[in-house]
Amino acid sequence: MKPRIDRIVFVGLAAATLCSRAALPAPTSSPAEPALQRSLVVPLDHQHRIPGSVSLRYELGAPWDPRKPVVLVVADGQQYYVQPGATAALQREVFGDRFNVAGIITRGSTPEFVRAVLDASGHPNWKRAWQLFRADQWVEDIDAVRHALVGNGKIALYGRSGGAYLVHQYLAKHGAHVTRAFTQSPVNPRLARELHLPIEHFWEELSAEEQGQLRQALADHPADRLRTLVTLQRQHFFVPAAGLAEARAGLIRALATGDEPRYAAARKEYEVDEVLALSRSTDAVPQHVRVLELLYPAEAFTRHEVDVVQPMIDSQRELLAPLLSLVAEGAIDIPEFDLAAVHTLATDLFVLAARWDEAVDYRTTIALAYSYPNHALLLADDNHVFARLDEAKIRAPLVRTFLESGSRSSAFERLRKEAEPWSWREGDRGAVQ
Repeated sequence: MKPRIDRIVFVGLAAATLCSRAALPAPTSSPAEPALQRSLVVPLDHQHRIPGSVSLRYELGAPWDPRKPVVLVVADGQQYYVQPGATAALQREVFGDRFNVAGIITRGSTPEFVRAVLDASGHPNWKRAWQLFRADQWVEDIDAVRHALVGNGKIALYGRSGGAYLVHQYLAKHGAHVTRAFTQSPVNPRLARELHLPIEHFWEELSAEEQGQLRQALADHPADRLRTLVTLQRQHFFVPAAGLAEARAGLIRALATGDEPRYAAARKEYEVDEVLALSRSTDAVPQHVRVLELLYPAEAFTRHEVDVVQPMIDSQRELLAPLLSLVAEGAIDIPEFDLAAVHTLATDLFVLAARWDEAVDYRTTIALAYSYPNHALLLADDNHVFARLDEAKIRAPLVRTFLESGSRSSAFERLRKEAEPWSWREGDRGAVQ
């Protein structure tokens, strides 16, 4: 069984590794109506180094209306919220009925693409996997679907977290085809590196006693290290922020004292064993490629202090070992995000950021937004899942109004003002700490 797809697995710049705790409806397993299902043939490799082609599916959220603008929902290699049957719920709950909404069933969710990177024994050929699942391929898939929907026309884009990064990667290459783009908690590893921002804050948040307990627990059970790290990493997405320090201390104490029932209960609650089973399966190959793209440019793996425990980085170092070996050998290269390419775009961009985002440092989001000449930025006193905005029923109307009328419209400005009580400014104490 796959873990719930509305959960974030790891944090830091791997904003939604394996899956994401999204502020969107969970996908349904019910198939879409036949009239809403579409497909087109795309190359296995848009760069034509690997021959072959595959049928890429996408689906509409409602019957097509040529009078309505098109919004394309973007997911990346470590997100699963765009699945068969899910787009109708996304349209209903997020976008409303004034758009043609389309969601790509990505190459990462398409078995034919995954099988194309397996060798005769069923094991991943990681160099081939890198070639077929790197962001360049997803960018061209998006453009192929755009062309299938509107020819040489323009679309609007919607993406969150790692998918939001993919939206920005698309804009850097094909931004002339995008009227408006909404990105929520957009990851940007290049900016994290350039601003010298740490990838993970776990260790410094522990007391000296907790640090010692955790070191000893990991030393006593080396074979269980990965599972322990994942348990620690997932905890903060299941425990409210106000109670996290206490819950974390309790889990570390259980690990140090050998309290197996408490540890087992945590693993079950945080879906750790299911997550690890998925991460070790061939289904996870696309996500591992994407996580490498999200973490390596931020120098997540180049610095490691002795005796410091970093649950996200340490676990990803183990899970990404085959790809990291290829990088070390010079067999694969990780391209940089080209900020210069977006400085002159006419695209109207709305960036939603959270001050207490566990996955994306808000300072990178501010820098990213201001890289675009036409942008609106809302910095919310919230965290990665934007629970406060959704509880106040603010987020979805903001998205709909922006996509319909733009960031400079009076309707959008009115909603921005209504959202002020939930915004954050430097010096605010904040509600979500």
